[in-house]
Amino acid sequence: NVVLLGLQVITIRRSLDRKGLRIARHDPPRSYFWRAFWQSIPASLLVILGLFLLVLPGLIAVSLFAISIPVLIAQDQGPIDSLKTSAEKVRPHLWTVLGLFLTCLVPVALCFLIHFALQPEDGSLVFGLELLVEVMVCLTTIGWWYAQTALYVELWSTDANPETDIARF
Repeated sequence: NVVLLGLQVITIRRSLDRKGLRIARHDPPRSYFWRAFWQSIPASLLVILGLFLLVLPGLIAVSLFAISIPVLIAQDQGPIDSLKTSAEKVRPHLWTVLGLFLTCLVPVALCFLIHFALQPEDGSLVFGLELLVEVMVCLTTIGWWYAQTALYVELWSTDANPETDIARF
């Protein structure tokens, strides 16, 4: 997970750079990584707690924190402040963001269903199915990182132009 977090920070940072949205341009990547690392602890605990209570509170927590890493990088905020800012910006569009997150999960869920449906009864591994699931999880994860960046850009552009509607996202 630490490696994935590092890749996530690099991917989102480069995406924001391409859009010209990163404010603190001279910070080394490791400073973003450590802030993202410390941010991931309370965010993960809240998501896990929400998933234990019922599934929906955990999904809502994931949605509320959807743009926390882009906020952390682009606005140079600390771990807790970026979680708060993300929740404030996403709250009015919660159901749209939740729908986007669930849409990103559909390919992975389908792969898991196919995997369990086609797995032999003796429990042996089928290499092609295992590979398919791993590839889909990786592609979906990377897709979600880009979706987070696009969502951040969209939510900040709605501040500039209140006539726009995030539902078109």
